[in-house]
Amino acid sequence: MARYDFASDNTAPATPEAMNALVAANAGVTSGYGSDPITKAGADAVRALLDADASVRFVASGTAANAISLATLCQPFEGVLCHQHSHVATDETGAPGFFGHGLGMITLPGASGRIDPGSLVAPLAAPDQPHWQAPAALSVTNATEYGTVYSVA
Repeated sequence: MARYDFASDNTAPATPEAMNALVAANAGVTSGYGSDPITKAGADAVRALLDADASVRFVASGTAANAISLATLCQPFEGVLCHQHSHVATDETGAPGFFGHGLGMITLPGASGRIDPGSLVAPLAAPDQPHWQAPAALSVTNATEYGTVYSVA
């Protein structure tokens, strides 16, 4: 039986297709720091998929992508609402706080890795004050660390 491990983007080797693409791209001399034709084509593909004139930045891992994205959404004195067993709360090893200069994770309960909507009421209603981090973002993962998904409802 095949084993699939989705715990991290760093647990498995690169696929043959990815390795072949790397070998094909590793030819000749080109500009660096995102100004090369392959990076430009990738960014254009992302913009086309999103149908948006977005600034696209590629990073080396999912942890970097999550941490930098959350740091962009929050001030250092703010927090991210997330499930208590969510990937950003349990597997990023402090990276969001590092990249976000201290931003925090405000963890919430819920069955099967999904946030209980009722648990959002108290943190969203709490007044801003200097002794805790007010929520500035909500992290919802679909599918959850348990493999469950949120319904449309």
